[in-house]
Amino acid sequence: MISAASRLQILDLIARFAHCSDYCEWDGFSPLFVPDVITEFADFDFKYEGVEAQIKRAQDSERMTGGKNRHYYLNFYVDGDENQAVVNYFFLNTNAGN
Repeated sequence: MISAASRLQILDLIARFAHCSDYCEWDGFSPLFVPDVITEFADFDFKYEGVEAQIKRAQDSERMTGGKNRHYYLNFYVDGDENQAVVNYFFLNTNAGN
């Protein structure tokens, strides 16, 4: 079973991802990833491999929304142990408007 401290670190990591992405804080964004990171979205044909792909995707999103992209994560639960975890959550991506 995964510890409460590890769960909080995982949730903090996801919150930092959203904040750095939403507010274009690229210097804080890249350290959030391990070099061989892979991001996939359930029910979509998206797959981003590597840190540079993560940053490029976030920057493309920033350009498409004029910097108004906002991420919300809800209904978290974490399965796993101290060696490997899977995080499940509801993801809402919105445009904050003009």
